[in-house]
Amino acid sequence: AWRLCDIDAKEARLTLQSARYSDQVATNISADTDSGALPGGAQTIRQDIEPPEEGRLPALARSQLANTLGVAALVYDAKGEPLWRMRSPDMGAITEGGLHCTVSGVCEFPAFDLHTEQGFALISQGMAREIESELGLAPDDYSLYPVAIARELPRAGKPQVFFVAICNLAEEEMQARAAAAPE
Repeated sequence: AWRLCDIDAKEARLTLQSARYSDQVATNISADTDSGALPGGAQTIRQDIEPPEEGRLPALARSQLANTLGVAALVYDAKGEPLWRMRSPDMGAITEGGLHCTVSGVCEFPAFDLHTEQGFALISQGMAREIESELGLAPDDYSLYPVAIARELPRAGKPQVFFVAICNLAEEEMQARAAAAPE
């Protein structure tokens, strides 16, 4: 997993550093849990360790949370119909259930040289890995478009890059591939 440390909108640059998925679970996902293990008598991460600053999330550069970069996509079939997914109310971070993006998860990158600057294509490849894992679709099956980067309030500001994927397959074929996908 990769922690998003800073966003420079003028330069269109994201600064990332290596992190563990377990860091995200311990901070962003459990931000409202009274674990009894926080220092100084703090009850929750969101309330006592990293509360809002003037009604806003603390800047990523100052945040103590893992803030691992996530990816999510709403996938449309060849007719332009969205393939919705119902979120389970048993999920750890967002328990309300209901409509959700077609695919989402922690952004996993392919191997790359850590000492060189990378382009946005690396994040797109992370999204492609998630689409293949959850829907069984290969990059040739769809066109991928970045839409936004946002911080999720239920996960204490966890950053997420949102995409739209327009698939060239019919819904029936997409459903069959999804049923056979690893996730």
